[in-house]
Amino acid sequence: MPWNLSSRKATPRSNPPVPFGPSEPIFFKSWNAVLAASPLAPAVEAAHRFAIIRFLKHCNDARCPATVAGIKDFCEVWNGQAR
Repeated sequence: MPWNLSSRKATPRSNPPVPFGPSEPIFFKSWNAVLAASPLAPAVEAAHRFAIIRFLKHCNDARCPATVAGIKDFCEVWNGQAR
């Protein structure tokens, strides 16, 4: 959890509001370019790229939009399969 350290006493800071609901479709067409420009290590970048492509393929196969809820469900299932 992020902490607000600007006061004498450290207090939890709330996350900024998400500009869309968990079931609303997400569109981020430049994700690949943004990921490529990130300072991540090449192996980490490749792992993120693989996971994103896998999720997008899942959405395409299931004919469902990419949503926050869908991403969370996909990650839970994928993490469960990786064990």
